[in-house]
Amino acid sequence: MAKRLVLWAGVLRRFFLHVFDKKYVKRSIATRRGSCQRCGACCRLVVKSCPSLSFDAQGKSACALYSRARMPNCRNFPIDRRDIRDRDLVSEIPCGFSFDNNEEAPSWK
Repeated sequence: MAKRLVLWAGVLRRFFLHVFDKKYVKRSIATRRGSCQRCGACCRLVVKSCPSLSFDAQGKSACALYSRARMPNCRNFPIDRRDIRDRDLVSEIPCGFSFDNNEEAPSWK
């Protein structure tokens, strides 16, 4: 139950950042390095089975909305290191992204 609350709080945090602090999102993403490993963990943060998510024979994920109209939460994930920590709650596979900056965002973000 506590894990679900942490994951939902992350969804809400990312939503509010996209709406109210687009500059923070842009700055933070500029420090992001790496690439998506297509494990699908970020797509299962809150819902165990996203209807737009499928997996190929090698276990790589694919999003049916990827090239059309993904939500900002999906399109820009991860925004910062907290998103990777949230993602690590649902998967043991390491995320392909990391961040150059070592500073944490203010706690309200």
